[in-house]
Amino acid sequence: MGFKTKKGSPFLQRLQEVLDEYGQTTDIMDCLTRVNKRMAEEYEVSCRKTCPELHKTKVMSCVASMLTKQLIFTPKPQES
Repeated sequence: MGFKTKKGSPFLQRLQEVLDEYGQTTDIMDCLTRVNKRMAEEYEVSCRKTCPELHKTKVMSCVASMLTKQLIFTPKPQES
């Protein structure tokens, strides 16, 4: 089950933060591990009225990969 706030999905918010910070120097699997850590430390579901059974619970993503090489996003070269 995915949860959204006014700023969008908490997972995508953390992913953007991590990619901004580490995306050009760290491979994607390490970045996704950092996202999971931040989600575990910083986020809990707040839905007292709509889903009281899930209120104050933690949400974790499950990372599965079939990559065979490291994937690191490098900046595009500047055109002159």
